[in-house]
Amino acid sequence: MKTNKIIISLLLAVSLLLSLSVPVYYHDKFIGILSADIPVKNILEKYFKDQTRVLILTDNKGNVICTTQHGSKRFHIPSYRDFSYYKPVTQNILMYNSPPLAKHQNKGMREAIHKILKGSFKENFYVDGKKHTIYKAEIKETNWLLLKIIY
Repeated sequence: MKTNKIIISLLLAVSLLLSLSVPVYYHDKFIGILSADIPVKNILEKYFKDQTRVLILTDNKGNVICTTQHGSKRFHIPSYRDFSYYKPVTQNILMYNSPPLAKHQNKGMREAIHKILKGSFKENFYVDGKKHTIYKAEIKETNWLLLKIIY
């Protein structure tokens, strides 16, 4: 079956890896796979060195796919389990019964997420009296959203 979908895997080994794979066709004949592995540690070290930024990956309905450990603690997003060994992630095993961000306990965050899901690219909200700004980047091939929250 021919598909042009990009496959994104989260691999847990000594360090977390983000794998991107796409099938390659030539004249409708499958000829192989193009794949790249990106160490999540490199992304975190480059863009999220301090503790005033949080990265959250969601689907287009606000359901959390994954977040940094700091993001999980800061915004009370429950994590299902930690893995310290290699295991491909083929299902939603990082979050368990986690409500979508659109139903978050913080009203300001909830309202900001609703606006983000309806098309806004930047919204502000407050947590414990501190202003937070949320930015959205769309990952069109997957219908996922990468949310960056700065406070």
